[in-house]
Amino acid sequence: MTHENRKHNRGFTLIELLTVVSIIALLMGILLPSLNKARQQARRLKAQAQVDAVTKGVEMWRIDNRDQYPTSEPDDDPLGPASGPRLYGAHWLARAMVGHDMDGFLPGSIPETGDLPGNATSRTGTYIDPAFNIARDNDAVAFRVPLAATYQTSQLLLLDDYGYPLVYFRARTGGIASNKYLTLNDRSQGPAFYYRNDNEPFLAWDFADTGETHKLETVRPDDIDPTLPAATLQTNIHNASDSFGYYIHNHNVGETAGRLRPYNDDKFIIIGAGYDGLYGTRDDVKNFKVGL
Repeated sequence: MTHENRKHNRGFTLIELLTVVSIIALLMGILLPSLNKARQQARRLKAQAQVDAVTKGVEMWRIDNRDQYPTSEPDDDPLGPASGPRLYGAHWLARAMVGHDMDGFLPGSIPETGDLPGNATSRTGTYIDPAFNIARDNDAVAFRVPLAATYQTSQLLLLDDYGYPLVYFRARTGGIASNKYLTLNDRSQGPAFYYRNDNEPFLAWDFADTGETHKLETVRPDDIDPTLPAATLQTNIHNASDSFGYYIHNHNVGETAGRLRPYNDDKFIIIGAGYDGLYGTRDDVKNFKVGL
């Protein structure tokens, strides 16, 4: 072999290899964040599409059930023992959309919809795709951290694309004309549009195992103090960014007839926890478009 051939057949030098590796690493450092961001955006869009589908399902349910939305009030399960665990907003949402057994809604299995029929032919169909992400609240596989035993019902929940329950609040529109307050913790404190404790177990459930507190778990005294004038209450809620009242307050609508108005004040609110697993943060997916 001639000297010229040996020259052309030699391999890469160490410096050349290191240069190539450095260039590849640099390109990966530039491209990966963009790819991750695109992946996260696609997942969020999918989660939002799920919430939109459930929102449409609830509207169809209303048409079929005397022009009223499913309840979100904590109550006994009509299909279970009176002494059993109560069902909450997220439970009632799943019950309305797919039934208690994913075989369609059974009239009477939600309070306010009438007596339970005596046969399965009275069922209506499901209101969302049965392939929707669904789990029971005591499913140890679906949730890394189980729901507190006192709240476990073995009933179905609808999950967002991140695997967290969709919580549901129905607006109270009757008997609040003279009430100037946006939100209250529970019904013992008087009438309001929405009650945080409709989803009490879920707002206290660290199912993401983060050790953090959901923003919607917080009810500040400013939200419920009946002695505060409306102007003071409005200022306090605007400044209380870590509270349930701040989260559902419609920041584009001022005080009306002496009261602060939330989003969807005549319908319902659905919220998914989003990527971080915390309700009340900016990455939430929900059925109102303006806000956090």
